[in-house]
Amino acid sequence: MLELVAISYSPWSEKARWALDHHSVLYGEVEHLPMLGEPALRKRLGKWRGKISIPLLLKTDGAVHDSFEIAEYAEEIGSSPVTLFPDEKREMIVGWSEQSETALAAGRALVSTSVLQDVKGRPN
Repeated sequence: MLELVAISYSPWSEKARWALDHHSVLYGEVEHLPMLGEPALRKRLGKWRGKISIPLLLKTDGAVHDSFEIAEYAEEIGSSPVTLFPDEKREMIVGWSEQSETALAAGRALVSTSVLQDVKGRPN
């Protein structure tokens, strides 16, 4: 069975879940705990250096990285007759995805800054 390594509050993880569910792909989910879960995940992937990002879809023969790639993989193996990537709209969909990545990254930066200030006891 496929295993989705995700962070419950992550919008990227939600995008991956949505695509897998849309295509009726069976998968189990494992909550990733940043820093604590990274050594075990690196061991499982055999990747001791470099960036590892979540979500990550683990397969018996490797892994699918990134929510967009997970969505493409779900479409490839899933059973939904409704495509998420119609050929005639693919370029537009890729553009929307890139824009959403920019917006989500900006949101993450704002949240991270706010959390860091809160941890240090400063007012937000």
